[in-house]
Amino acid sequence: MRFAISGAVAAVLFAAAAQADSPVAMDNPIMVSGIETVCTGIAETRDDPRWNAYPVRIEFADKAAHLVIGARVTLANAAGAKLSEFDCQGAVVLFKLAPGPYKVTAVIGPHDGGTATAAFSSPAKGQKKLTLRFFGPDTD
Repeated sequence: MRFAISGAVAAVLFAAAAQADSPVAMDNPIMVSGIETVCTGIAETRDDPRWNAYPVRIEFADKAAHLVIGARVTLANAAGAKLSEFDCQGAVVLFKLAPGPYKVTAVIGPHDGGTATAAFSSPAKGQKKLTLRFFGPDTD
């Protein structure tokens, strides 16, 4: 029993840290605010077959459609209430979300054009793929 409590406490502390200022670990599914999340996308890891089990895949790209890395990601429900916020050092974020409407915002760099937002619906089956495009000078 003591081990289970310690594990639960560690999971809560790790999730809180992931929600804070430190980036989430790369290529490692973790819970961020109760949502299974993966930050990936460096080299061939973005094509790992495990990622097909995630109903939402969000890629970050510049104006020339090249993948970019290092976004501050905020996930919200359809009403705009923040569900999760974290830093991802990769070019792809995956979420295991219940079917329904959501909104994602990502910020790369402090300049104009470094923010991208999209509204989407998580599917009941399959995978929804989104590409957030950034047009600021930090993404050239």
